[in-house]
Amino acid sequence: MRISVIVLLLCCQFGCFAQKPLKDFYLKRSLKQDGQQLDFTVLDEDKHGVWIYQKDKYYHWYKSQNVMSTQGGSSGMLLNGEFEAFYTNKQLSRKGNFHKGLKHGKWLYWREDGTLISSENWVNGVQRGQQKCYDAKGQEIEL
Repeated sequence: MRISVIVLLLCCQFGCFAQKPLKDFYLKRSLKQDGQQLDFTVLDEDKHGVWIYQKDKYYHWYKSQNVMSTQGGSSGMLLNGEFEAFYTNKQLSRKGNFHKGLKHGKWLYWREDGTLISSENWVNGVQRGQQKCYDAKGQEIEL
């Protein structure tokens, strides 16, 4: 009884019951490119990537400390998961998600002062719906 209580206390203190596991930590990347800080994850090489590239879609990938974008193919580790880019003042520049190298879900873009520039929705590398744009005060602009 006493040993199980000690084990339980140690597990709680050192994160045995943590909500977010540390798995896939080695897939996270961070680098400076084009004057911005990029934080992203790549697709695990053991997982199924892209068998056939679609010629009309842009694939985003990582190789040799650079994030690249190529229409209809890739030659590195595909971006997969959350992506964030920051200005030198630490303000968010853009944020979104990738799925096997393709933009997927909501993408947001900001100015250096933190006001929103635009928002887009993507489904497997294809922009869906209307892009929303915002003025310098962050108010939506009617297109």
